[in-house]
Amino acid sequence: MGSFLHVKSKSYQYSEDIRPSVERVLVSFYISKLTGDYWEDTMEIEADRIPIESRPEYYESIILSYSLYGSTFLTLIELIKQDSYAFEQYLLKLKNEEDFQLRSESEQKIINSYIQTTSSMNVRKIHNQRDYGWVKERNLVSGN
Repeated sequence: MGSFLHVKSKSYQYSEDIRPSVERVLVSFYISKLTGDYWEDTMEIEADRIPIESRPEYYESIILSYSLYGSTFLTLIELIKQDSYAFEQYLLKLKNEEDFQLRSESEQKIINSYIQTTSSMNVRKIHNQRDYGWVKERNLVSGN
């Protein structure tokens, strides 16, 4: 009963669009602690179920609920890549809200860290798109 209440209380702070997914990931996480199974696949499945405009909030729920390292961290980064600009903008908006200072120091550090991470991802995307465009243009001119 206590775990059920914990899952509900953790998910309640998020919008109705993502709440069921947050709950499924939490349950999967707790089951993995008992069984040793992976829970990362649930994180991926649930990200695909969520409307694109709600994914940044879903990612927030993940980064603030779990200690991410190793393959779990890499899985999340792969998920975030597809929505990195939206996630960066979402986090910047969070950081600029008045109640940001009311968050724990740990949460503030996590949010700031992911702002830097997504910013780096977006810079790399811009460079890759620019470089690809240059290669494509060069190939058209050279006939390759």
